Amino acid sequence: MKKSAFLLSLLMLLVPFAGCASSDLDKHLIENRTVTIEPGGAAQALVYVFEDSRETWAKEAFDQGYTDSDGNLRYETLEDAIEARGGNETHDWSGREYGTWSNCDIELPECDARNAGGLEYELLALEVEIVEGKSFHRPASLDVLWLDYSNMIRVNNVGWDSPLVHPSKGLSKNGISSSWASGPVSTPEASCHDPEVWSLDDYYQGEDIPFLKCPVLDTHDHFVVYLMNTGTTGITIEYSIFGWV
Repeated sequence: MKKSAFLLSLLMLLVPFAGCASSDLDKHLIENRTVTIEPGGAAQALVYVFEDSRETWAKEAFDQGYTDSDGNLRYETLEDAIEARGGNETHDWSGREYGTWSNCDIELPECDARNAGGLEYELLALEVEIVEGKSFHRPASLDVLWLDYSNMIRVNNVGWDSPLVHPSKGLSKNGISSSWASGPVSTPEASCHDPEVWSLDDYYQGEDIPFLKCPVLDTHDHFVVYLMNTGTTGITIEYSIFGWV
């Protein structure tokens, strides 16, 4: 009876985590690693998220303000950039179907998602476990900070503790002592699109170049997961990052 009650309780704990992902999405393992981090040190993991469509590629080209050899804007309107892309709503000029850009999964032996550019992840999740270096006499602590590209720039400019830094909600955690899992949560939008937390001066000092106002391309963003050892002893952790497409 006690065993049945325990299994039921465990099932109830697992259901909310698993139920967050829509049943029509495919789960992908982005990265799984075991790393050792010394006190005050950090490990990093990269996650690339693409938005592969004719409109986003065209908007990226238009926003960058490409010019021809005479110095004239190549695209006067967004519609001009879309027309120049060729193809249609579902396939690009070469016949490639949109949504298949860098469609590479780390679980496939012939490709590595960490170097392939990423997928169109709609949801993201993270699991972390401290597997060595913690004990009753040697407590361990790990902070996990999930930052988009804009917040990575802020960290480099103003430091971790600045109020300008906004880690992704639901995927960041302070003070992990053993194991922790979060997500899946919706892929965050680039924070530089929010004028309340982003300005030109955060990234670029000098000419007012429109492309540099928000240094995240329309077609993709990338995130850095910082896993920081805030304890007093070295620790070994295993982490897994998942995405749903």
